[in-house]
Amino acid sequence: MPLDNNAKLRFQVMDSDRDVVISKLASWDWLPVPCNILPRITHGGFMAAQIYEIDLPREQSPIPDDRSIKGEIAEQKKSGVELEALRKYLGITK
Repeated sequence: MPLDNNAKLRFQVMDSDRDVVISKLASWDWLPVPCNILPRITHGGFMAAQIYEIDLPREQSPIPDDRSIKGEIAEQKKSGVELEALRKYLGITK
């Protein structure tokens, strides 16, 4: 089932398996946080279990590169008429 973008993944671990599961998740650099203690119904009756949650990394949207100007406009050279008008405006004589 898909997880909401802002939701954390919740799972239940039996107390007898807790140390193995939590150490394995920690070796993958995931930090499970305990939430609730709820019994789990098994074939042997009620067993102690705890619910944990993990905040999984979110997908990051690509950041557009808008720091440099590219394309025809940035590479277009000024015509002789434009350069002559600019020189006249700035008072530069040849």
